[in-house]
Amino acid sequence: PSGLLDVDLVKEKIREETRLLAVSSANYATGAVADLEGLGRICHDHQVLLCVDGIQTVGVLPTDVKDMGIHFLSADSHKWMLGIMGIGCLYVDSQVVQKVHPPLLGWRSTTNRWDFDTPVFDLLKDSGKFEEGSLPYPLIAGFSESLNLIHEIGVPEIEHRIGKLLNLLAQQLLSLGCDVGPDPAVRRHILTFKHNSLDTEWLLNQLTEANVIASMRRSRIRVAPHYYNTEENMYRVSHMIESFLENGQ
Repeated sequence: PSGLLDVDLVKEKIREETRLLAVSSANYATGAVADLEGLGRICHDHQVLLCVDGIQTVGVLPTDVKDMGIHFLSADSHKWMLGIMGIGCLYVDSQVVQKVHPPLLGWRSTTNRWDFDTPVFDLLKDSGKFEEGSLPYPLIAGFSESLNLIHEIGVPEIEHRIGKLLNLLAQQLLSLGCDVGPDPAVRRHILTFKHNSLDTEWLLNQLTEANVIASMRRSRIRVAPHYYNTEENMYRVSHMIESFLENGQ
């Protein structure tokens, strides 16, 4: 299965009491990208809030929270944003921020953050009220440089380059008899494959030993190159598989 979220099915499942729809921007196993604009329209029509886990796409695919009708979006930085473990970003729509009460409070959540003796917490009027305590400033510095790099290149350019690399790899793998997914119509930044003549776990171990970073998801090899990868990297993967097939491994 492609793992693609069926927008029409989501629409059918929304009930009168539904208040929030929580989705991932892309399927972690297959790379199939959700139609966030379509989901946003459905949520708007039914007065439902849209909450998106964007870690699988932010930094590699253009994400416009306004055009997509997203009310909440969170993403850790260590994947496509080239950041560091332990820091990420949170977006909260200014139109709904006053309607949501944070589950945890801290001194940074309030307007009087330096008054440590007050028994009353006057929360900030913006998304700053979700910041509980001291910030990890070294991580912020590193994350900031990662974002500068992404902005320097441009997300559309990153998406375009990765798409070209995956199309090249897909062509090579198909010529070797691999089952490649997801379908080109929904493939954007992640590719999965398997070959019926090769044990998938064994193949992943061989790739790992050769310093080819991939992963196994649902009994398939998942490849997720970034902007810094090259065509030579793609050929290396296909040439290794070709060699295994020729040697009957």
